[in-house]
Amino acid sequence: MANNYTDTTRNLMLAALPGTLYMSLHDIDPGQVGNNEVAGTVRQSVTLQAASNGVRPVSESFVDIEVNNGETVEFIGVFTALTGGNFIASIEVQPTTFTQDSVYRISDISFDLNLTCA
Repeated sequence: MANNYTDTTRNLMLAALPGTLYMSLHDIDPGQVGNNEVAGTVRQSVTLQAASNGVRPVSESFVDIEVNNGETVEFIGVFTALTGGNFIASIEVQPTTFTQDSVYRISDISFDLNLTCA
C-alpha cells in the first residue's frame, strides 16, 4: 500500500518556507534545535525557487562554507536566519575531518517532502 502526499500538498507545504534559508555545518547530530555547529563557520544563504512537483530547488548551484583546520563535519543543517532563527532540517553526510583551513562545498541543494517509512 502506497502512502504519499500529493505534489499539490507538498508544494503548499514547501511554499510556507521563507524565500531565503541558511546552510550550516555540524560536527555531531544537531538534534531538533540545531546544536553543535562547527566552530568558526558562518552559515551561508540559499534562495529558494518556486515549488514544483513536490520539490523546492534553490537558485545557487553550490554553497561554500569555510572550515578551520582540525574541524569535522558530519551533518548539514538548515536555519531560517543567519544567526539564531529556527532550525528546520538536517542531513547526515560522510564525516570529513579537515587537516588544513579549507572549504566545505554543498551542492545539488533542494527541499522536498517525500514520505518514506520502514
